[in-house]
This record gives sequence, C-alpha cells and structure tokens, in this order.
Amino acid sequence: SFSGYGRVAYTEPFTEKLSMNVSLRASSDSYSSDKDATNGEDGSRNEYYSTYSRRYGDRFVEALTLQYKFNEDNRVIMGMSAFQTSNVTVSEALGASRTVGEGEWTNNWAPSLELGFGKGNFRGHIEYSGQTSLPSGESVVPAIDISNPLMVTAGNIYLAPSFSHDFSGGVSFSLPKKGLSLFLEGYGNVM
Repeated sequence: SFSGYGRVAYTEPFTEKLSMNVSLRASSDSYSSDKDATNGEDGSRNEYYSTYSRRYGDRFVEALTLQYKFNEDNRVIMGMSAFQTSNVTVSEALGASRTVGEGEWTNNWAPSLELGFGKGNFRGHIEYSGQTSLPSGESVVPAIDISNPLMVTAGNIYLAPSFSHDFSGGVSFSLPKKGLSLFLEGYGNVM
C-alpha cells in the first residue's frame, strides 16, 4: 500500500477577535493484493482461482472557516467544506478482469462547527464536521477469505466512497495545586 498527503492553508486576521482560514488538502493512496491459488498436481499457479485487486483513490478537500474569539477561553469556529473523491478498483478473479469507478467522482459538502468554552480551571469543546472516506483496501479484495471458518468473507469491488457526520465533545477540570485533573471525551459518527 502507499499513501501521500499535502495541505496548504492561509489565515487572514480581520481583527484581534475575528479571522478567516482557507485550506486546500489533497491525498492519494493505493492498495494492491495478490492471492494466488495453485494446482494440486504440479503446484503451478491456477489462473482461474487466483485473484488480484488494486484500489487507488484521490481526495480533494477545500475548506473555509471563520473564527471568533470572545476571549482567551471562549471561541466559535464555523465553516464549510467541499469534498471530491475518486475511487478506482481493478480486479481479476474467476477468469475475469474488471475496472470499476474509472473517471467517476463523488462530490459532497458539509458545514462544520466548533464551540470552545472555559472559565478558570474548567474547559470544554463541542464539534461537528463531515468527511468522505475511501473503502479500505482489504474490503475490495474479491478473494474469499476462509481463515476464520465461522466468518467467511469476500470483498466487494463495487464499494463507493462513504460520507460520515462526525460529532465530538469533551470537558476537563483541573486543580493543579492539588494534583487533580479530570477529563471526559466523547465521539460519535453517522454514516
């Protein structure tokens, strides 16, 4: 497997409390798998039952966010992101070769929101964002996996990029002089 990632961002402070951030992200990854089957008589490769798959994808994300700081501990960040995702799977199995997703792009967008708050020794945050994800390389391998006889699986070359809504929040409280710190974090997503 291979993956690469790049990001360019610019922040423009309009005032001491208000700023805008623009960012562009690009990522690319590739995963390939060979599972050879052999003929029992002579141990040669069986072309019909051997499988090969390669999944490669590109993802671009453009984001615009505005941040307003009420003070050092309290802020709100609102934004919008656009996602463009390409997912191509090439597979050879059961004597047939297929290419899925070539030239196809999935487009999505999502708002984002982050609230940061605090007073004294108390801090907290609540966040929402959306994102696209490519299927894992293992999930598109067309070979039947019998390594666990109770759960026989096979990949699906037709899997498309997924989109999820992500939520998180947390609070912390500390009393440094008493050596006490409490931290609670929660996370969830909807696909």
